[in-house]
Amino acid sequence: MTRSGRPRSGLRGNSDAINELALLLQDQLRQARMSVRDLCKAFDESHFQEGCSIPSHATVQRRLSGENLATARPLINAIITICTPAAEVQSVQKHAMELLRKAAISPPRNPVGADSGAETSELRAQLGILQRQHIATQRELHAERRQRSDASPGLSLTMMWLLGSLHATRDQEQPGSADATVADLQRRLLRIEKERDATKSALVAATRRIQDLESQLSSQPEAGAPTRPENQTEPTTPAPLQRATNAELETLERGLRSRDPDGNRMAAVLRRALDFPLDGSHTGRFRWDQLSKTEKTTLGTRVEIELRRAFGFDPGGQLDFKFNDIEFDCRYAMSAGRWSIPPEAHGKICLLITADDQTSSWSVGLVRADPELLNSTHNRSGSTTLNALGRSAIRWLHQDATLPNNALIHLPQADIDAIFTPRSSISRMVELFRRAQHQPISRTVAATVALNDQYERRIREAQGPLTEEGIIILRGSPDGQDIARRLDLPIPGVGEWVSARITALRDVDENTPHFEAEGQRWVLAMPHDPIAAAPSVVR
Repeated sequence: MTRSGRPRSGLRGNSDAINELALLLQDQLRQARMSVRDLCKAFDESHFQEGCSIPSHATVQRRLSGENLATARPLINAIITICTPAAEVQSVQKHAMELLRKAAISPPRNPVGADSGAETSELRAQLGILQRQHIATQRELHAERRQRSDASPGLSLTMMWLLGSLHATRDQEQPGSADATVADLQRRLLRIEKERDATKSALVAATRRIQDLESQLSSQPEAGAPTRPENQTEPTTPAPLQRATNAELETLERGLRSRDPDGNRMAAVLRRALDFPLDGSHTGRFRWDQLSKTEKTTLGTRVEIELRRAFGFDPGGQLDFKFNDIEFDCRYAMSAGRWSIPPEAHGKICLLITADDQTSSWSVGLVRADPELLNSTHNRSGSTTLNALGRSAIRWLHQDATLPNNALIHLPQADIDAIFTPRSSISRMVELFRRAQHQPISRTVAATVALNDQYERRIREAQGPLTEEGIIILRGSPDGQDIARRLDLPIPGVGEWVSARITALRDVDENTPHFEAEGQRWVLAMPHDPIAAAPSVVR
């Protein structure tokens, strides 16, 4: 797992603009998943003008805290060039130069009586950093869980193979060799569990630290802000770092969570929206890069249509939707941080959505797009994106949740070629369930391979040849789900199928995943097991 590193010390720039620039550079570094040491290793002479030496690790640390950052323009450009995606380099550099110009015309901070302001700035900086660390830790935990889940079937198969080998060759192998293998597997499991628990502990600690900092920050006055007279009311728009008091955001968040507490409805919305432009049953397409540029631009609109159908949102007056009398805009992007905020949504609540078929993940969050949370650069239509502070202000409803699987995306190209080469739709379906075992196959994937809407009939016709190879197809019926559960396979949902090759085994331990049919116990077959016909079971 990539470590996020510890938070850097408080910002030490001599103006607000320099501290904002330091935060911008820190955010670029964090999004690139690089430490300061990694950054220093990436420096070379081409990043600096002639006569400028490559800065040391300690110097870079100080500049990233804002110290003498105004005079380090070559270093600023080098950090942006290395850490920022190529498509965003020009925009980020322009923003950085604007902050430098702003710092040049702004008077430096007065150190007299500035203790409260310095403390507040440091708390703000630590809060933003820890919030981003919190998000990174959540992603690492999700990735670790997914890897563990993916590894579980393979580990179960390995254990079954080991038990079968022990039973078949117990009189031939040397005593203790199998015990050593089992012990090694147990050590691996223990190490994985310790890594998981350590990640959970880090996540809990980061959450508590963020809560502590938010509490401290809410009690700190703004640096240089005049004291509010007793008869003066609070501002109508809360500060971005006090967003917990935003009644509209809280009401909308509670309403959306109550409509979709586990995220299954939103996941289905995004799955349908991603599949719609592909139109797999007529085109055979299943990857995003198979779409034309024009087709890709329709995805955001499709997400809005599916959201309105699934959640029953009313159309808004100025923005996309209205829910519980609160208007909000829907912003979709393929990756986090790239949401385009149009002028009419500035200062308004935005529902931010991302979905990635390659990683089978999606995220949804809420933010009020206040001016201080937006980048100062705009395109011709006046749209802009969230700045570092804005990205840290997102209230995530679901982050890096699991997107319903598109099995075809994750298959090797050789398997894809074998599946789509036959001209017969039945033959293609046979290849699909032969090569994509132990994973859910959705209706969309089945229709894409069948290249028509008669995919259920083609699946039934494919079962005959596959049964002769010992392969069963389990659908999302009670019987199919029960057998999948007994074999420790993924449980197929409604409109899903899971295939697996099985074999009969007489001496099966009760703890070994198995089911009974035709008077025998059946287990998942190993590669070396002979091919034999599968039993006739209710599937």
